Amino acid sequence: MARYLETAGKLRDLIEAFAAQHKLENADVAKIGEMVNLAVRCAPRGVQHTVRQNIVKTAVGNHCHVSMHEVQGDRGSFHAIEIVPIGLSAADVAAYKAQQTGDNDADSD
Repeated sequence: MARYLETAGKLRDLIEAFAAQHKLENADVAKIGEMVNLAVRCAPRGVQHTVRQNIVKTAVGNHCHVSMHEVQGDRGSFHAIEIVPIGLSAADVAAYKAQQTGDNDADSD
């Protein structure tokens, strides 16, 4: 197993303990996933988009569906991560996606 996945597993354990202690809903854990994504993107040494997706999926995948898709932006295409809480109905997923800002992955990797 890659070392970064071992570290992401430790992060998952911390998130799981925090979520249980504070009785967080899956939507709250999705916000933590967005913070993990941004933290990885802030690293001075960039990572491949699949590594970033694997880190986020490992950290919050028990509470959220984590997917990635290519998006065409003003500065070219980039890989956007989408984090959706588990347990939402199709209508709720659409509403959840509609309220997201969409700037979580505004930079290309």
